[in-house]
Amino acid sequence: MIPDGEHTAVLDRVEDGRAAFEVAVDDGDRREVVVPTDRLPDDAAVDSVVTLRVADATVVDVTVDSDATETRERRARRRFDRLSERPPGDGGGRGAGDDEDGR
Repeated sequence: MIPDGEHTAVLDRVEDGRAAFEVAVDDGDRREVVVPTDRLPDDAAVDSVVTLRVADATVVDVTVDSDATETRERRARRRFDRLSERPPGDGGGRGAGDDEDGR
């Protein structure tokens, strides 16, 4: 479990009535925290950034951070867009002398 206090986490997956969060803890490690889905707020979805409040080694509150979630989604979209662009100078066509098989 993670130490008592507030922790930023990402909702990694939901399956079989359980929600799994990935939490970065103070020592730099990442830990998984699992809670029943009935503890999730209505606006929680996979990849949501949340604040987990932990007391006595139990998650007592889950709150979605809408601004952080939007920022995370925007950054992921930009990374995907950059990765999907053609490299500079790559016209996408075959080079001089290439036949239909690309040789």
